[in-house]
Amino acid sequence: MTIFTTLILTSTPALLSAAETVGEKVEEKANDAKRATKRGMNRVEEKICEATDKNCLDEKLKNRAEETKDIIKDKAKEGKNVLDND
Repeated sequence: MTIFTTLILTSTPALLSAAETVGEKVEEKANDAKRATKRGMNRVEEKICEATDKNCLDEKLKNRAEETKDIIKDKAKEGKNVLDND
């Protein structure tokens, strides 16, 4: 690879993040906070369930699947916002 190609490939992420608007950055932080809150609530519910019932694996799996779905949905929207700004 040439130095020019390496420079372009390493600077591309910085260019993409610079294209985000202030509103999109705020939305991204809000999504992160919302996911963190849901995750914390899920962990509390799981601890309560474990303390009272040892058959809580289904609830844990459901929570992890929902958290993963939320992350994918939010990141896809953030990627769309970056592409829309181009």
